[in-house]
Amino acid sequence: MCTNTPSGHRTLNKINALLSVTCCLAIWAPVSVCQTLPWDQTIARALNEYNKGQFVEAERLYVQAEKQAETFGAQDRRLAATLNNLADLYVQQAKYNEAAPLYRRSVQILQHYDGQEQVRLATALSNLAGLYTRQNKSTEAEALFEQALTIRRKALRPDDPDVADSLTNLAELYREQRRLPEAEKLFQQALEIWNKSGGSHRVNTATCLDDLGALYQAEGKYDQAESLFKRALSMRESALGPQHIDVAQSLEDLGGLLLLKDKTINVDQLFLRALAIKEEAFGPFHPAVALSLSDLATAYTLERRFAEAERAFQRALTILQTQAVVDNSALAAVCANMANLYQRQGKTRKAKDMDARANQFRALQKSAS
Repeated sequence: MCTNTPSGHRTLNKINALLSVTCCLAIWAPVSVCQTLPWDQTIARALNEYNKGQFVEAERLYVQAEKQAETFGAQDRRLAATLNNLADLYVQQAKYNEAAPLYRRSVQILQHYDGQEQVRLATALSNLAGLYTRQNKSTEAEALFEQALTIRRKALRPDDPDVADSLTNLAELYREQRRLPEAEKLFQQALEIWNKSGGSHRVNTATCLDDLGALYQAEGKYDQAESLFKRALSMRESALGPQHIDVAQSLEDLGGLLLLKDKTINVDQLFLRALAIKEEAFGPFHPAVALSLSDLATAYTLERRFAEAERAFQRALTILQTQAVVDNSALAAVCANMANLYQRQGKTRKAKDMDARANQFRALQKSAS
């Protein structure tokens, strides 16, 4: 019927179907050429709106910037940057069909450049590969991730952080494909680079520890995973502060693992803390808050606190159903976990109804991909 593990945000069978491969899906800063041009001002404003979560206004500005960049020439790197930014915005809104041709065109433009632009090409390839993972096109994604890694190894030092990023991207994909030994090898190589990078990259080290912990969890090596999750949590709290959103991710990862180990005592406190961080960061109606509510509800279910679990699940559903862009995969996961809640209470009819809703959302997700 469903998994009774927490609805973490890493794998396809959990609440967020979007693969969390670290694909460098970051907005590119304006290219440092002719800084007084209207294009620079427009793209800077678009980036500001994007960072504030104002996606409608950001899209309007990026489309305007794209038109301005077209005047620079069909192969201008500023056009490539603009296309990349707009594609990234579409990815954040799950508009994958709109994003794909923009990423591909950005790649095509950058392929005409040598030198430092090859590093930008590697980033663009990683971005497109990240999109392909979200569309379950793993073969295409793997080829692009490998190409990006080859470019970075050739253009940069072996211990450059960008090389570690590429290793992590490929390792995440291998983990999702259950090629766990290959994934572990790449994660270890990336972790070695981050460890050598010193204190300035402590956050990256923590992320790699978290990723490796998720791999050990997938392999059933729960004690090793727990150790890495705790190290990542401590490192993030120290480097970023206790209220940072990345700390919430570590709390949820650790909480989810403890539930798998049947350590339910006080686990809800980890999820409650993560929920509070996200509500403070995003407000009470953000999809990320819904994910945390589903985690918390799952913990309550396993603790047999059924009334509290149902309230949390219902709130998660309400948030997800009122979004401008509906995440059918997330809705399916919440409904499936609610079905499990009702099944545990012997409410068979409600469980079947909720399972049916989960299947409807899965069908919608499949038709959209």
